[in-house]
Amino acid sequence: MENTDQYKKVEKLSLPIIESYHKDLLVYDRDNINEFSHLQFLHFTGKTGTYLFLQDSKPSTKLSHFVNWRDDLILYFDGEDVHQITLEKAEEIIIQWENLI
Repeated sequence: MENTDQYKKVEKLSLPIIESYHKDLLVYDRDNINEFSHLQFLHFTGKTGTYLFLQDSKPSTKLSHFVNWRDDLILYFDGEDVHQITLEKAEEIIIQWENLI
């Protein structure tokens, strides 16, 4: 499977931050972002790896509980491009997604 443009951008921005658990980004996130390239996503990066929320998943609105140690970089793919956002904006997006389910 070829890497999508959105994955390439996530990798370029996230890889320099990660000190351990590189496989989170380089295998798991890559496979999910490429396979579900039609879905919006939130991507959290910290020194100890990453956390990926796809739009069709059912994440908790308590994002800080899951990502408080992976919030050095928060990226949002809106269906068009990947943008850096704040944790507060990520929480707003999750609430919007939950209202769609």
